[in-house]
Amino acid sequence: MVELVVALLLLLPAGKPGRPEPLHAEKQAILKEGFLDEKRNKGRQLGKRGGPEARKLLMELLQDENYWNRLAAVDGLLVLQEPDADRALIKTMLEDHMVASDIESGFGDRGIKDSTPFIDAYKERPSAGDKLLPLLGNARDARSEEFLRGLLADRHNPKRAEVLKTLSTRGVLKREDVLAFKDELAMREAVLGWLAQHGTKADVPYFLDVIARKERSAHILAAYHGIARLGDARTQEEMMLGGLNSRDDALMRGAIVAFPEVHSDAVTAGLCRVGRDAAYQDTRLSAARMLASHPSKAAVPCLIAALKEKYTPTRTRPIDAAPAFLTLGLTTLLAGLSEDWNEGAFTTRQAAIARALTTVTGQDHGPSYRAWKEWALEHAYSVDGENLIQRLFSSRPSEREKAVRASLALLHFSGPEEVGRAAGLPAPPKGRELHLALARLLVERGVIKDEPE
Repeated sequence: MVELVVALLLLLPAGKPGRPEPLHAEKQAILKEGFLDEKRNKGRQLGKRGGPEARKLLMELLQDENYWNRLAAVDGLLVLQEPDADRALIKTMLEDHMVASDIESGFGDRGIKDSTPFIDAYKERPSAGDKLLPLLGNARDARSEEFLRGLLADRHNPKRAEVLKTLSTRGVLKREDVLAFKDELAMREAVLGWLAQHGTKADVPYFLDVIARKERSAHILAAYHGIARLGDARTQEEMMLGGLNSRDDALMRGAIVAFPEVHSDAVTAGLCRVGRDAAYQDTRLSAARMLASHPSKAAVPCLIAALKEKYTPTRTRPIDAAPAFLTLGLTTLLAGLSEDWNEGAFTTRQAAIARALTTVTGQDHGPSYRAWKEWALEHAYSVDGENLIQRLFSSRPSEREKAVRASLALLHFSGPEEVGRAAGLPAPPKGRELHLALARLLVERGVIKDEPE
């Protein structure tokens, strides 16, 4: 019997019978792989094998000089979902900028069941709170919430505002929890962000007070967002006009984004003013786009003027609020203030303006500023400070002739004879006398439409 067992053992391959192949070969396959996607996939496969040996090999890869190999290790360790693996990833996230964003997004996509490694890391390096707090906000265990509430209660903690924002993302705060901090200036941003999304009509006076005090742009724009959600129509129009009249590009564009459905003659005039005077092209065209979304005859000159814009490839964004909106969760406002600006977006916006003009006028001149302006002047509009009366006195004979024909049509006259009779002249006027008579009649009969002030 003993001889039979020995004989059978001799037939088995060298190594430990019944045990899987060592995982070292899988690590070598990762090192040799030349394509990043496949390398990362192999890292995830090694993570799925689990166990101490897989963890050890992935942690070795996490120290590799080639950052592609480190990315493969990141993916594998994320799959492991072990406290020691998460500790290694957190340390790397805080020290290796080449893979830090992948680790952050990986934790966000994977979720965090055990917050202990993150809490320990925060205690050890509170200066890294900007990276660790959002991750703790994604954790869903009771310990993470308890820890965050403890940080919020500590009045000496310089990260309290960030902690409040983090707890806001978890949906665990009540209105009274947040209002306890409303008078602390350092907490104002986080309080406004929460109230803008979750507050009640009772919070509208607070929003109005923030706006009246002319606080930071981020605060005012968050207040706009709250009023857009909770305020009545009159209040929304007042805030819209306040933003448009502020001469501050951040507030002008913020009001346009926050109150897209607010429309009145005063708002149209304000949008026209922004479209004409704002310092930044995207602000001017944001005003034009809002006018185009609800086109009217009063907006025609302003829409035509917007077609004069030429694409500006670079700009300086005048808003300091965008990072705050990201943490406040005001994604609608953030999206409106942070649109991609490229030549394609510019062309699309100009085409939309041209379509709006066609809707109002029944004409189609495409996105041609020159063609639309000529049509508008001949139909009694004033565009860019110019109107038909000025054309009557142009230095160009061809322009004067066109202006005479257009004036006769607008006044419903067949020729100079009718002009003379209407103007009380002894004979049909000619030349400059005709131009003067037509100009006076156009003014007296209120034919020429002024541009919105």
